[in-house]
Amino acid sequence: MQRPGGVTVIAVIDFIGSGLLVLAGIAAFFGGAFIGALVGGSASRSGAGAGVGMMIGAFLGFFLLLLACISGVTGWGLWSLKEWARIVQIVLAALGVITRLFSIMTVMAHGRIFGLPFSLLFLAYYGWVIYYLIQPEVRAAFLQQPAQAYMPPPTPPPAR
Repeated sequence: MQRPGGVTVIAVIDFIGSGLLVLAGIAAFFGGAFIGALVGGSASRSGAGAGVGMMIGAFLGFFLLLLACISGVTGWGLWSLKEWARIVQIVLAALGVITRLFSIMTVMAHGRIFGLPFSLLFLAYYGWVIYYLIQPEVRAAFLQQPAQAYMPPPTPPPAR
């Protein structure tokens, strides 16, 4: 069965997001080391500040690379029409809706409306992903079993 167009769009967005997360993870590793070096050079001789900066950068970098792996694998699964990827994508989008709702509440509580358009955009995207992936025709595309290889019927042994 052919992959629905919306599934292709979601998979490509996952691939792009995965690449951006890899870049952000690498930047976090280097940024943590850089901040650690700055703090270590200007703070006490013990270097405790440098260690903390490097640990934060390493933790953040590892977390971002883990998210990149999840996004990339989910994108591949959607591209390949794997049912588990559809379910994972729905769960991730639901988590995205929850985090965006908290983000919107935070923006409204603090009066900083500059982040509101991005939060609303992501909220709309996550809502669309959930709505789209639960549609019967899209779900059916994931449930199609691959065609089995043709196996000719056994031939009877020759008569004597």
